[in-house]
Amino acid sequence: MSGMISLEKGSNDMLEDLADLYNAVTSQDDTDHRDIDGDYLRLLFSRHGSKPEENAILARDSEGRLIGSSVFFPDRRRTGELLMRLHVHPDFRQQGIGTALLEESMDQQKDFDAFVCIVPSFREYAINAAKNWGCVKVGGLKRMVLRSLRNFTHPTAIPEYEIRKAEGVDSSQWADLQNRLFEGHFRYVPVTSDFYEELRKRDDFVGELSLVGTHNGEIVSYCHGRLLDKGEASEEKNLLIQGFGVASQDRGRGFGTHILKAVLARAADMGITRSSLLVHSEAEPAISLYHKLGYREVYTLLYFRKAIEK
Repeated sequence: MSGMISLEKGSNDMLEDLADLYNAVTSQDDTDHRDIDGDYLRLLFSRHGSKPEENAILARDSEGRLIGSSVFFPDRRRTGELLMRLHVHPDFRQQGIGTALLEESMDQQKDFDAFVCIVPSFREYAINAAKNWGCVKVGGLKRMVLRSLRNFTHPTAIPEYEIRKAEGVDSSQWADLQNRLFEGHFRYVPVTSDFYEELRKRDDFVGELSLVGTHNGEIVSYCHGRLLDKGEASEEKNLLIQGFGVASQDRGRGFGTHILKAVLARAADMGITRSSLLVHSEAEPAISLYHKLGYREVYTLLYFRKAIEK
């Protein structure tokens, strides 16, 4: 790395610069890119219970411009691991800046066991860098997008199957169903009965987009949609499907398609124009269902693990 580049810890007053760097990097190759600002990053650090001065390393050039960053948060899914996003400005790549940021981050985080680097599949240069650093691929999540909700209408009722808004009293059944469906799956963290109550407290929660399906009085399916960009002036609103599943004994009866269509129809009624989601890259039945509803794969988030040398 050039001696004209310096590394430093993050700080609260650098969040606008960090947002500008992110925008410069992702606007180059991400077709779904949207600019972020310092307030967005401030909220992100807060939600992770982290601080910029403890969870960010910056690279600046001789003129003090931010040209690279390493941002990392403790992984809720794996004790002892840190999730990392590493960015280098397009004008300063292949100068060893990414390697220097990684090494400095590892030196400062000796209490942890490993970094998990998240790399979009369309960034071949970043994938090659991760492999050169000795990172091991551990899995992937496909990002799928439904470009328009215009044609979604409320589905016809299914006998003995009822969908309704989830309520606080449903928290235990919701958590039990979700854990039975996904415990042991890639990146899944088992939840407790407090999980749904925590969702309800988020500022992006919309009750009309959080549904449960019941059969014989028992919750057998659920679908939770979260509204991204809530309150912004943007004409395009995005429904993120954050949770969706059907009990194994009740699959093949149309319950899953029905409840997902119901959420999408409600979102369309609210003026939401598109939807997105993440799904395990090996979850073929779920991917097939999403395809039938019009979702298309955009890219895969690849997860690479790098052990921290003690």
